[in-house]
Amino acid sequence: MKKLIFSQLILFLFVSFAWSGSVTKDNLVGKWEFTHWMEEGDENSKRSINMIMEFKDNGEVISSKGGSSAKANYKVNDASTIIYFDQRGQQIWEVVSFEPNKTLKVNHKGAVMFFERR
Repeated sequence: MKKLIFSQLILFLFVSFAWSGSVTKDNLVGKWEFTHWMEEGDENSKRSINMIMEFKDNGEVISSKGGSSAKANYKVNDASTIIYFDQRGQQIWEVVSFEPNKTLKVNHKGAVMFFERR
């Protein structure tokens, strides 16, 4: 019985992992809302952001909030890493989870950032 439950759990985890998509430039392009961030594992550190970020096909990102906007650049390095370049320099975003056309969650130096497709 334990073997059956264990094998079902492994199958469930495998299917769940396989079901989430891999980040590619093609499925990242478009508008996303950077809704909030928090320190990894600390629900009390949650901070609202509510910024629209448009990832363009040419590698440019236009971020806008409250009537102002800024430009940056990005590169999808592989299915689990996005490199983001802005005035502060290069940032490595490790993809935690990705559901194409729904949600994106990335980790940058222990800060988990949450995005929703717009």
